[in-house]
Amino acid sequence: RRHNLTILAGAHVTGLAMTGTSVTGATFLRAGRTETAHCDREVALAAGAVQSPQILMLSGIGPAAQLRAHGIRVRQDLAGVGENLHDQLEVHIKHRCAAGLSQNKLLKRHRMLAIGLQWFLTHSGPATTTPSRVGAFLRSSHATYPDIQYHFWPYFLDGWSPPPDKDGYCFDVGPMRTESRGWVRLASDDPLAAPLMCLNGLQAEADRRVFRESVRMTREIAAQSAFDKVRGPEESPGPDVNSDADIDAFVRANANSAYHVCGTCRMGNDDLAVVSPDLHVHGIEGLRIADASIMPTITNGNLNAPSLMIGEKAAAMILDDHRRRSAA
Repeated sequence: RRHNLTILAGAHVTGLAMTGTSVTGATFLRAGRTETAHCDREVALAAGAVQSPQILMLSGIGPAAQLRAHGIRVRQDLAGVGENLHDQLEVHIKHRCAAGLSQNKLLKRHRMLAIGLQWFLTHSGPATTTPSRVGAFLRSSHATYPDIQYHFWPYFLDGWSPPPDKDGYCFDVGPMRTESRGWVRLASDDPLAAPLMCLNGLQAEADRRVFRESVRMTREIAAQSAFDKVRGPEESPGPDVNSDADIDAFVRANANSAYHVCGTCRMGNDDLAVVSPDLHVHGIEGLRIADASIMPTITNGNLNAPSLMIGEKAAAMILDDHRRRSAA
């Protein structure tokens, strides 16, 4: 209801409107038509670590050779756009348990209906809690602070789906301070085409080492007496997976994204930096980026709160600049 806010649903941004190296707005597709939103001062791009670099490259801002290969006019040669992609990966350490002990039974259709009604009528019951009930941060042997994150699931999971006919529990574990780096690049000049991505998630030996420690540390936790009454056999990775090579193979085959991708328009002042400390894109007027893509390195934990703070800080800097211009 704010007079200075317009939200357009179903709009897909296809690029930035530019005059030379100045951004004057954004182009987008809506209901099959191309439209342009113009700005008086600047554009704040917050499309995330995958689509922010994609939009920049579609607009001619990025590695010049890659842009020319797709027939895109180069507005600003920025080699770091789309580079430095990284994420937090995790694996599930799965145990079976006796029938009825886990919460998989709640996923049966009649039970889900009853749980939904209970929440709707009384705001109580299983639907009032999150699926992952317990979290923890632990320290690997080479770290000076916690660098491994845990979630505990009172379900047996197949992939990310808890089957109602199986019982068990899962430890979800992985390293936080990822050292491996990948990239995001254009597949074509079609703004509706998904970009190419290569995470290189286990490229760094340090990441593989922390994963090995994560698996072994999880087994120590699962062996504690608190689990004696519910513990069943370890189904994944399984008791035969013990050597470094076997654990590495298990992680390669089963690692999942924590959906914490970041870093592809990183902040800095070197040749591979994309934005300056005030979030302006280097060499471009009227454009800032305010999302997880600007992180030079991943945070030691979930990206939600840091991403919110990037937005808050960007808003504060935009307002400060506006006040200075008005005062002048």
